[in-house]
Amino acid sequence: MTASRSTVSFTEHNWQKLADAENKSKTVNIALRFYFDSKKFLQKKQEEFVLKELKHYDDTGESYSFEETFK
Repeated sequence: MTASRSTVSFTEHNWQKLADAENKSKTVNIALRFYFDSKKFLQKKQEEFVLKELKHYDDTGESYSFEETFK
């Protein structure tokens, strides 16, 4: 498994809840599962969007210029 660097910020309230947790390992595992599941979900939604746009292009031939897309 590859690792990547990310920035995580905590509010004082969340930091205190983590510090008070009896089973910190379980808390970290839940957070990691949430992070990776969220990443998978976002990737799935991005893929669905791209496939939908490709289908729309195949059906209609409609396309946009760079200026129309990004300005």
